[in-house]
Amino acid sequence: MRGPSSAGTTSPNSTNRRVPAAARGQRGAVMLVTAAAVLLLMVAVLAVVDFGRVMILREQLQTAADAAALAAGLSGVQRMVKVDVYTDRGETIVCDCDDDGCTCWCEDCGVVVHTVTGLEKDLIDNEGWRAYCEPPCSCGGGSCWYEIKERWVVYNPSASRQAAESFFAANAPGGAVASWITRLNLHAYRGDPFYPSVTVYARAVIRSIAPGLMKAFPDTYSTEVCSQGDTFYKDPRSGKWVDAPPRACWRD
Repeated sequence: MRGPSSAGTTSPNSTNRRVPAAARGQRGAVMLVTAAAVLLLMVAVLAVVDFGRVMILREQLQTAADAAALAAGLSGVQRMVKVDVYTDRGETIVCDCDDDGCTCWCEDCGVVVHTVTGLEKDLIDNEGWRAYCEPPCSCGGGSCWYEIKERWVVYNPSASRQAAESFFAANAPGGAVASWITRLNLHAYRGDPFYPSVTVYARAVIRSIAPGLMKAFPDTYSTEVCSQGDTFYKDPRSGKWVDAPPRACWRD
């Protein structure tokens, strides 16, 4: 005897239930939103990474520019002085003669002053100022000495630039596509408000980690920095080091 036929019946546990159209639309919208959110998150992460790389590049570039400015401010620099060389010539013999003979005595010859300008190492360190002392008068005595009236520094542009280029190359950012000194200014004249100093401007370029992605990232980034190297010397009047000149970066 045959049992009841199962044809045309549906089991309550069947997986062939139909999903309503509205539910399918919501599921698709969620997937699109999720994909968009993931993409935006990925773009944001890439942007943060790129920003961090540029900041590191800028710090490395600043270090290289600092080294270049310091080297330029010290290389090829010559100290100049203006001195007054004083010679007390002592006394000279003066005679008053008549028929009975001569009476002689010594009188003051006075002090002779020579103003001399030259390299400090020649005039002071190597005692070149002594060449400007006058010989003593006939009675002898007296002395010779000098006083420094002015002291300043002069730069050798070729030596300063060569030193800047060498020190910049030795400290150039390793991850940069290119880095170079764009401008070097020598503030070498005493009338210059930034005297005595050297400013070095430098630029570096780095590649993006996602060049051209969604047109949100450029192919490369560039950054520019400035550094100032001061040259100090002692003021002959006060015996103290001269004050640092005003900041020249981005102003000269």
